[in-house]
Amino acid sequence: MSLQIRSLSVTYGNHAALADVDLDVAQGERFAVMGPSGAGKSTLLRVLAGLEAPSTGAVVVNGEDVTSMPAHERPVGLMFQDNALFPHMSVLDNVAYGLRMQGMSKELRAERAEALLDLVSLAGFEDRNPTSLSGGEQQRVALARTLAPGPSLVLFDEPLGAIDQTLKDDLLAELMSIVREVGTTSVYVTHDRIEAETFADHMAILRAGRVVAEGTPMSIWQHPHTAFVASFIGHRNVVNGMPLGLHDGPVAIPPTAVVEDPAGMPARVVARTFRDGTYELTMEVEGQKIVMAESNEAAEGSLIGIAIDTSKVLRLLADEV
Repeated sequence: MSLQIRSLSVTYGNHAALADVDLDVAQGERFAVMGPSGAGKSTLLRVLAGLEAPSTGAVVVNGEDVTSMPAHERPVGLMFQDNALFPHMSVLDNVAYGLRMQGMSKELRAERAEALLDLVSLAGFEDRNPTSLSGGEQQRVALARTLAPGPSLVLFDEPLGAIDQTLKDDLLAELMSIVREVGTTSVYVTHDRIEAETFADHMAILRAGRVVAEGTPMSIWQHPHTAFVASFIGHRNVVNGMPLGLHDGPVAIPPTAVVEDPAGMPARVVARTFRDGTYELTMEVEGQKIVMAESNEAAEGSLIGIAIDTSKVLRLLADEV
């Protein structure tokens, strides 16, 4: 199943929550939408799910315009951040809920629900109450319930937002494996760039309701184009290049491109911190903070000389918003 979003806008009074959004999601693709709070991510998801009508534009699923189709008629499954499980139902009945709404017989519902629980490694949990499960187990029940009706498109609304950080890596790997096995097309909305980059074949970044970057995680990293995108996806040194003798405008400087050079620019060490197995220096250079992957024992407050490998510097455009 493919998804096309065409010139989609959602306006509340004078505020545009979404503005002329155009996106394409291919059959079986894992697509991530990320952006800061207020960027329009949740609004986009609600429009795709049929929970909110756009002001203008269209949502096309597998060639069919579903913009005016009610939510319950769309071939779309939505998994919420808080899982939204029914506490008065067993795990099996939670998973089978959508199938009951479809009119499937009790026997077939149970068979399908049991198969989905096995898929999410929860076989034997059928009679448990959701409130007795861990956060990760509840998340898997919610995924099984979302997949049970066989949606062509699955929407994930910050599915790991309520999960402890120590569990996120394992759960995200399980989620990707299950989505891959089922073969469904999926859209994953998050503000967490690590989740988005891990999950996605393709991704888009929203800012103030507009798409400001789109591509594979690698292509966006290598070509962020603007200072906002570069900072948002994790480039460390996004600064004005002119005071450093670089491009007149914003640049992104990898910490590994900054090296000690006694004959180079003077840099005042303002912090020495441990990160990912090594120490980094945060320095003040020409009134700007620059991070260097440290190779010496420079103390905080000391003055050193540095040089920048210009071949590694990314030239950026001024922000568009």
